[in-house]
Amino acid sequence: MLFKFFRLTAAVCAAAILVAVSEPAHAWNDVGHMTVAGIAYKRLDTATKAHCDALIKLNPYYENWLSSVPTSANTEEKNMIVFMLAATWPDVIKGDKSFSIDGANGGYKPEGAVSARNIGYEDHLLHKYWHFIDYPFSTDGSALPVVPSPNAETEISEFTKVLNSGKSDAIKSYDLTWLVHIVGDIHQPLHCVTRVSKGHPDGDNGGNMVKIRTVDGDSNLHAYWDNMLGMDNSPYRVMRLVKKLSPPMNKNSRRRVEVSSNQQLEKIHAWIQESAQYARQDVYVSPIGQGNGPFFVDRRYKKKSVALARKQVVKAGVRLADLLNNSLY
Repeated sequence: MLFKFFRLTAAVCAAAILVAVSEPAHAWNDVGHMTVAGIAYKRLDTATKAHCDALIKLNPYYENWLSSVPTSANTEEKNMIVFMLAATWPDVIKGDKSFSIDGANGGYKPEGAVSARNIGYEDHLLHKYWHFIDYPFSTDGSALPVVPSPNAETEISEFTKVLNSGKSDAIKSYDLTWLVHIVGDIHQPLHCVTRVSKGHPDGDNGGNMVKIRTVDGDSNLHAYWDNMLGMDNSPYRVMRLVKKLSPPMNKNSRRRVEVSSNQQLEKIHAWIQESAQYARQDVYVSPIGQGNGPFFVDRRYKKKSVALARKQVVKAGVRLADLLNNSLY
């Protein structure tokens, strides 16, 4: 069985379990993030790929990731698997006791100057609010709250600028790891909205407060979407999924295009608004009703949701590759 090759260290496994049982859902699961990273890695040009490989080696978890690579993997596969595992790092550290919660509302709302600091691996704050941007919407006329900042949109912009700057490789390594993760995050539709109502004037926390029932058990809407691509995160299984979902390459796939900072900001904002629109038109729809539920999720809803999730991880991977090819060289 392929999973026998995927030997995470005890510390990483413990962290993943702790996150699963104690955290509100706020990310694609490992399969989603690894798939986005894998699709992106296959589309990086040679120079960018080498630069990414070198920067990832500076992450404190690098040796853990390396020990998880199947011994049968060749160099290209090894580097790709490590890159895929690096995409999960901002979630895994939620279970690392050396990191601490910052901000308000359990760490999900930025608070103070430290929320936007970018100092590299010396920073042991979790910055949970970097994972998402909750644009509010309402169907009952409720007043909409202000979108907190910093958030996923501000940080993607910040990290992209750093990768295209003269800052140290240590800072770039930290920013690269976060960037790979957050670009994946914003393509999960529930990372970009919160539904505001009279019962939840501050929003439903991206669907975390909406209870659902499936044939497999009870959950919440956000967690349901996080796990849409499955739970088996063995590297070869994810690599097969990457191969299946990766769009064909063409002569322009790795072409660098000069993009101004304003144009880049507009592109990032457009990605987020697209995800928010998908949430409103494809996620918060029947059988998902008003209020907290629970709502029973039928096969029709799941089939459409899986199709959208797959489309979104492909977009995320392609866009991430373009971002890195045009920023990191």
